[in-house]
Amino acid sequence: MKHLILTLVLFASVSAAEEVTVTGYGTTYGSAIDNAKIMALEAGAGTFIIGESTARNNIITENIDQYNGGVITKYKIVSSNKKLSGYEVTIVADVVPKNNNVIKTQPSTMHINYDEYEQREKIVNRLNNVGKAIHAQVLKPSYKIGQTETTIYSKVVLTWQPKWVSDMRSFTSVIADKGKTTNNIYDNVSGSIISTMITRIGLGGAIFGAALDSTAKQHSPQNSDTMMVCFSDTSNLSFDCHNLNVDISFPRNPKLVLIGNIGDRSVILHEQYLDAALYRYVNAGENVSNTAFIRSNYKTKFYNPSFVIYEQESQTVDLTFNVENSIIKSVKSINVYLK
Repeated sequence: MKHLILTLVLFASVSAAEEVTVTGYGTTYGSAIDNAKIMALEAGAGTFIIGESTARNNIITENIDQYNGGVITKYKIVSSNKKLSGYEVTIVADVVPKNNNVIKTQPSTMHINYDEYEQREKIVNRLNNVGKAIHAQVLKPSYKIGQTETTIYSKVVLTWQPKWVSDMRSFTSVIADKGKTTNNIYDNVSGSIISTMITRIGLGGAIFGAALDSTAKQHSPQNSDTMMVCFSDTSNLSFDCHNLNVDISFPRNPKLVLIGNIGDRSVILHEQYLDAALYRYVNAGENVSNTAFIRSNYKTKFYNPSFVIYEQESQTVDLTFNVENSIIKSVKSINVYLK
């Protein structure tokens, strides 16, 4: 009698510390050490920095936020020098990438890491602007002049700002917390395999098939309310997902706004809500169909609420609207944006 043995091997990986040697500089001894620690984190685990400069009354203000993807478990100072411009400090540091997994146990001491959350929230708030994320270009309009109003016909082409997509990708890679999705290849393939086994080896195959199916279900991920951001092409064929743990608040139906510039003032010429094609929201537990292989019934299941970015997508919006002749005569140029 042949015995079919199903063996499950679970692999658990523990991030090992990386030893890095860096030199930091600062106007004081303490600031030089702090600078060296930042450089160690950048070298060992990655750091995401986003900044914005504004100028007013010939004064430039720079607002910078930073997120470190790792932690320093220990460090030692190997040398320090006092120079005319300040201090130079060299350290050897053990850097470990942050482990963002959460293990649920029985109720015990509660500790909420607000510092980690607030670091991420600052970065996401910077990126959480649909007007800055998506570029809107008005194509040359045509018009029909009426007695009191002019009818404007035009198209607006929407595309992602490459820098915004690059910033979001860089930020999620520094977080290094992969999101969870699965597809139904197992459902489509294993059913036929198990059926064939049952036919060939009888009851033993049925027992093995039931064990395999039960094991797969037991080890499928559980739904979570942690927000994740996913990058995909337009076909929903594959998704690169990362947990953010901070909500994205892009409008589900963004508003397209056209502004007419009249001398030193501006006026709203037209507004309309859109069905967004460059991104979508997916609920935890929702299945998304692949559009490239519709007949195969290929689907991807999301285990977190997700903001999906179709980074190669573009959207063309046809516009037809009326403007009073007294206004349109004075318009010198048109700006357009989403909000």
